[in-house]
Amino acid sequence: MKTQFKKTMNFTVASALVASSVSFSTAHAQMIAMADVEPTYSASDDLKVIPYRAFGPLFYEKNLNFPVSAPWFSYEHLTQHKIALKPSAAPNNGADESGWVPVPVKDGSVYFRAEYHLKDLADVSMDEYVNSTIAAYADLKRTGKRRNDWRPTSEQQSEFKMKSKMQIVVYPTAQFQAQFFPGTTILTHEIGSMTKGQIAGTRGGIKMKSSYSRVTKDMGQVAGVFKGTFDNVDCVRGGRLPGLIIDGQVVDAPLDDLATMAVYTDGTMKIAPYSKLPKAGVQMLRQNEYPILEDGKLTSSGSYPAGWNRFEDDIMRSYMFVSADGKYMGYVWTNFTHPSFIAKVMQKLNFSDMMLMDIHPAFGAGVAKPAVRGEPIADFFGKGSYPLVPMESDVISGFASGMAQIARGGKRIQWNYKQAGSGTPNDFVGVFAK
Repeated sequence: MKTQFKKTMNFTVASALVASSVSFSTAHAQMIAMADVEPTYSASDDLKVIPYRAFGPLFYEKNLNFPVSAPWFSYEHLTQHKIALKPSAAPNNGADESGWVPVPVKDGSVYFRAEYHLKDLADVSMDEYVNSTIAAYADLKRTGKRRNDWRPTSEQQSEFKMKSKMQIVVYPTAQFQAQFFPGTTILTHEIGSMTKGQIAGTRGGIKMKSSYSRVTKDMGQVAGVFKGTFDNVDCVRGGRLPGLIIDGQVVDAPLDDLATMAVYTDGTMKIAPYSKLPKAGVQMLRQNEYPILEDGKLTSSGSYPAGWNRFEDDIMRSYMFVSADGKYMGYVWTNFTHPSFIAKVMQKLNFSDMMLMDIHPAFGAGVAKPAVRGEPIADFFGKGSYPLVPMESDVISGFASGMAQIARGGKRIQWNYKQAGSGTPNDFVGVFAK
């Protein structure tokens, strides 16, 4: 079956299959996570992957489509993280000599945006990326660290080479700071999972506050909102939940080797395995899967994962990252891109540590529109932002959209980032201008 689905009745047929497969798929994912073993796939699994084969390609956009407004003030360019392009590739509209598009959000403050196919980046060979990933999995299997090869078909390899793409935003930490919002599900449901029943109080003895699930006016000017991590049961390791700390109080004890995002009382954010993070002053902490990059190096467990790795569908992926000097933090999401591909690109861009946030079109993200000199800044949750990840309503429309929602019990699969303005069950990261 082809991996690319058009916006046609093919999607309707695929979506209709969700209703019969969701409960088993969720249970299957839980068994995999709870056992912490590498998944194996059978012919019957093909039914469950069909909807994802339909979803992923619909979110791929070949052309750039984001607003540009040049800063009216001097700013520090990303020369230490320059995007080098092949001679045949054109820089993004509005990009400076570093290859990044500066986005002014207020006087003196910019974040940076970029959107490039990996094949257009200098010193990147997609043939080499695909072949080296196949070889890496073969070696992991040979040494007993994996049971399965990673062997995409020639057609799938061609799609990787032509469509592998990164959509990325970078925030200077001198001008912006991040905050983790746990949402309501991980605090008010049994073991913090959307698949479990709601409990009488809150987990960990945390006193629920509205600021855990929504952005409030007193938090400052919003520059970006990004959906957080997997459902809790999908990241159980060794029979333990991934770590969670809320306002300095431990809800789930962190695991030493999982990728960890920690926000400290001084407003700084760090990403690293928990064992390598400073423990003093942790205000908020969340873990998910294994690191993709650690100290600027690819990791076997994160860059070449055993799970969440079906190449039969376009697995959309989202990541948070930081620079080694702590001067920059950011978010990147990808199409048709294996984790090892983007890890190598981020390594070339001189970013140091990166963790996986979420996969598939369930995730969403929004960023601030460029400010214009002399004009009032619009409210982020009104007209002052735009989707970094395309909205499901924009890529799936008409009869197919209606059938898809029926198959999912009336719900869209994607998290709408504007829920962060009113309250959301999902965890998310907010970035604010200082």
